[in-house]
Amino acid sequence: MIVPPYTFPLTAEQLALIAASVAALAFDHLPGLNAWFNRLDESFKRALMAALTLLIAACSQGLACLGILETGYACDQAGILATIGIWLGAISVNQATHLLTKPGARG
Repeated sequence: MIVPPYTFPLTAEQLALIAASVAALAFDHLPGLNAWFNRLDESFKRALMAALTLLIAACSQGLACLGILETGYACDQAGILATIGIWLGAISVNQATHLLTKPGARG
């Protein structure tokens, strides 16, 4: 009997959380992106990250609606509400990653 290799079932939530964390790391540690981002006003930075995490959540749910990711959510009002929940989680992970890993952070 041939056993297939282990597959990791990536959900929309997991994809959004991973992408939000990677975005925080990129904006904090990639030299060109970091230099540009640090010149921005603090309130604009927060708004930009909120918009970016909303885009990430919407894309992950869109992939689920296209059948690329398995979520169990329908592409209806309940799916939109699920996307809002995914967005709130993505914002949290993005900010936690930023606060824990930003250059000069003290623990």
